Amino acid sequence: MTKKPSNKTVGVIGSGAWGTALALTAHRAGCKVILWTNEQEHAKQMQKNNCNDLFLPNVSLPSDFTYTANYADLKNADFYILSTPAQTVRSVLTEFTKIIGSSKPVILTSKGLEKNTCLVMSQVAQEVCPNLPIAALSGPSFAVDVAANLPTAIVIASTDIQLAESLRSYLMTRNFRLYISTDMIGIQIGGALKNVVALATGIASGLDLGDNTRAALITRGLIELQRLGTSMGGKPDTFIGLSGLGDLMLTCSSTKSRNMSLGIKLAKEASNKAHNIQTKLAEGLPTAQSIDALAKKYEISMPICEQVYAFLNGSISLKSAINKLLDRPATQE
Repeated sequence: MTKKPSNKTVGVIGSGAWGTALALTAHRAGCKVILWTNEQEHAKQMQKNNCNDLFLPNVSLPSDFTYTANYADLKNADFYILSTPAQTVRSVLTEFTKIIGSSKPVILTSKGLEKNTCLVMSQVAQEVCPNLPIAALSGPSFAVDVAANLPTAIVIASTDIQLAESLRSYLMTRNFRLYISTDMIGIQIGGALKNVVALATGIASGLDLGDNTRAALITRGLIELQRLGTSMGGKPDTFIGLSGLGDLMLTCSSTKSRNMSLGIKLAKEASNKAHNIQTKLAEGLPTAQSIDALAKKYEISMPICEQVYAFLNGSISLKSAINKLLDRPATQE
């Protein structure tokens, strides 16, 4: 695919593995990159070493990247990619827009639900800054594979289709394919809920329950994803696409997934309380709480997510959670 460089400047807010990988693909698409981190010392280290040893080690970064810990240094960017953890999006957007304003587009890439409000990230952004032009990015994508420039296909969505098309033109490369959608709610629910199903499949793998169990969890997990997503206004077709089934299959099939790896660890350590595990970076835990609340709000059946959350909050043992799922009556699919 022949593509002219975008000649745009992007401010990438968040220097974790995903933010750094997206900064790399933006650079490959012809963008000038300013990478923001919340630690000045981290910015200095990346500038010195041309590498993000803390979050994406052994990956060389271009020498013309700019690194900063000051929002003011992002003022001249044409658009922004927000890649901080879901639970920090509200505070980061609040501080960021105070300094930069709200006229330039922001691509939201955090996969999760806000713990206290059960909102997806676009809803959080609309509360913080109602006039902010936003899009959301979701789909099957491990940061390490994107950083290595391996072929990846994901979805960029916005209620403003022209905005989505413009942002796609800035970022798309031969190996980083972006499909357009207007279903912002749907792609974000897919990106959030798959983390909880990944915890379930990780637990099943850790208990050596076999491939049949994993396939059943993925398939029935997809049904739960569709139930919640459509109840919240998502389009049914979204959930059998890249940001639904695609992301679910990836996250539930590889130990590169933080949530699947955490599920394996939970099972191996036979822990009944989630706080015994170091879970700082796994979005599945706070998301499980929000999904449980949303299932009750919309009065929908989500047994896998329900039992994962019950186990994580310590109200049920792992054995009891599994038994509750196995004892459910088999109904028409």
